[in-house]
Amino acid sequence: MNIGKKIKEERQKKGWTQEHFADLINVSRSTVSSWEVGRNIPDIETILLISDLYGISLDKLLREEKNILKKTIGRKVTVRKAANHFEAIGETENSRYYMKETTSLPTQRKYVIEDAHHQKIGLAKRKRYNFGMYDLPRLFLKIDNWNEISIIKDMIQFRRVYNIKGEEITIEGDFLGNQFTILRKGEKISDVSVSQEEDISFDVTILDELLEPLMISFIFLVALVYEEEKNVIQLKK
Repeated sequence: MNIGKKIKEERQKKGWTQEHFADLINVSRSTVSSWEVGRNIPDIETILLISDLYGISLDKLLREEKNILKKTIGRKVTVRKAANHFEAIGETENSRYYMKETTSLPTQRKYVIEDAHHQKIGLAKRKRYNFGMYDLPRLFLKIDNWNEISIIKDMIQFRRVYNIKGEEITIEGDFLGNQFTILRKGEKISDVSVSQEEDISFDVTILDELLEPLMISFIFLVALVYEEEKNVIQLKK
């Protein structure tokens, strides 16, 4: 089933007319009709809106729409730390994201992740576990419409070795170095270059527009890892 048929199926389940549905997402009835018969497809922002409106995941909405799921755009985004939060600045106004700390305790910190309109799209948290003389940080990320992702320091090797779980994400290259590639389900979805000056920043090339919120949020989590490792190195000097 392609996205047009899925839009129609979910609309009919809710008992909405094309005109009512069009009003809800601020498009014309003819636009909705063109989607449902397969003449056109919605843009990415509208797909996200429809996903929220129907209360279904992007994966379910787009499961068989391979042309959209594999869309490659090479969007550039820079992730950096601001005065009291992390921010991601992209090429458009909608490609802006923020991670703000909401709770700070000795053993746990919590963060809210927001989109360009400062609407919450997910949560992150950092837990600390002491194992003898070692601090073993554990970081967790939960973004709307995706499974939880964790980055956990290895309990055996301790130093600069982390295990990543969730959404079948893997890393190629030096995870704590100056450049690495992010893969999901074995396919490259993002290239990352890291500037490790006084303030660490990440230049991210996102190859799948639909995964932008997930990738930026994941880089926010990675930034916390880099920040932690930088503090460890400074303490050892």
